Amino acid sequence: MTNYTIQSGDNLWNIAKNTYGENLKSNADIQKAVDAISKNNNIKNPDVISIGSNLNLPDITSIFETAQSAQTESATGESQEQKASAAQNDGSLFQELNEWQGEHQVLMEKVINGEVSFDDYEGMKELTGSSFDFMDGKDYNNEEEYNNQTLELAQGELMAKDGNNDEQVSFNEYFSHEMGLEIENVKTLIKNGEISKDDAVSYIKDAYILAQKLYNVIDQKMGNGDNYIDAEEFQTFYQYLDEFDNEGKDGKFDIDAMSEYPEFLANQIKISPESEENAQKIATELLDLE
Repeated sequence: MTNYTIQSGDNLWNIAKNTYGENLKSNADIQKAVDAISKNNNIKNPDVISIGSNLNLPDITSIFETAQSAQTESATGESQEQKASAAQNDGSLFQELNEWQGEHQVLMEKVINGEVSFDDYEGMKELTGSSFDFMDGKDYNNEEEYNNQTLELAQGELMAKDGNNDEQVSFNEYFSHEMGLEIENVKTLIKNGEISKDDAVSYIKDAYILAQKLYNVIDQKMGNGDNYIDAEEFQTFYQYLDEFDNEGKDGKFDIDAMSEYPEFLANQIKISPESEENAQKIATELLDLE
């Protein structure tokens, strides 16, 4: 156990990186370290720490439990990353929803790239279905069946985003899942000179703030405000999403609602200037531009 006094400009992300160094091989590892520091010091919001406060930093072995983790993976043949992938490829309702969304995203990218006209996109949208029936023929007015279906969706999302398998999702786990690959793509664009460093930081900063707002509204307005999201809170999100479109509660997700609802929720949360400044720093660190 190591003691550390928080300095001006610190955040848990860079404290973890500076403390554990090469032991952290990825953003997911840094996220695990941040979560461990937060839990070890009873920090409810990892984005809010006070200058001058003392932190008890856990040993690297207690964060990753290397030997036990290696044993578990050897016995099961399955890593956490593989489990997260399995949640999206196991034939579950959550996988079906991801595939349905993916079809529409591919079509929209073709419109954006000028490969097809919007009219053609609208036609293709009709072919693939403009809404996702998550009740799968069941009666959405049957409360028990409705709750079972939305809970299955929620459990699939929890499994995909729960990096340390503790049945709850921290903000760092949430953001890492949502933006991990995108960050690597932006790094490549910077390296290839296709985007300026300032534009890259601005893009990741905006994405970070949007994710933080959405995470906060799910945690605070749909949950208990403990800075973690569990399956029941994801379930509430899905049930509200169903009612968000023009059809109201009907056991279906409209493709437009899937795009608009997260931003609609996020706009209900305001971010302080301090949080915006912190997001700028984090975006810079995530892109390795320090």
